Amino acid sequence: MLTQTEADATVGLDRKNFGGPYSQGYHHDFDLGTSVSGCERIVSIELDIAITSYTPAIPAGCAHPTTFYNIYYDCIPYTGMEATCDPVNILDEPNFPPAGAPYNTTYSCTATDFQFGGNFSADIVPVYTTGCTDGQNAINAGHVAYTYVITVTIETDLESCTGTGCLAGMTTVMPCDDGDPCTTGETETILDCDGSVCVPCGGGTPVT
Repeated sequence: MLTQTEADATVGLDRKNFGGPYSQGYHHDFDLGTSVSGCERIVSIELDIAITSYTPAIPAGCAHPTTFYNIYYDCIPYTGMEATCDPVNILDEPNFPPAGAPYNTTYSCTATDFQFGGNFSADIVPVYTTGCTDGQNAINAGHVAYTYVITVTIETDLESCTGTGCLAGMTTVMPCDDGDPCTTGETETILDCDGSVCVPCGGGTPVT
């Protein structure tokens, strides 16, 4: 389980490059770590966003109509400067009233091919109207503040000979010898990730 709070956020413009002076947000990146074996796969990622307080201090001429939770996979880590992320990397972009809302969603490997070492990202972006000339710095300027906790829980499992979906392992058919001198051309099927035998040696043709 990986957890970050607003104290760990990198503040900057929306990495979608939404544009305009109204999209400064809190950015969080989670490294999905390393596998314990060649057969281990990420089955799902559960994301929980719990906002515990929201403080508006909206200046005259501004409005804060929406808060976006922007969820990405495999963007480059955010460095604090304006950044873009290809639309194919956006997993979800729900929006809420300014005070936000609790958010709990599980993303499955059947929809996204999560890999160890990949970057899973969750951003909280208060969106200001275009009439707010300093909305670009709304968080740094103290016009809006959130207190929250973001928790990412990674579920893993192992590929197997009988696995399905993201746990369906790649296999290779190899020549073998079952020790029977009366047959030839036997084969066996092995699981690539660890070399275990899925189909035992056999299926040879009689020697004539």
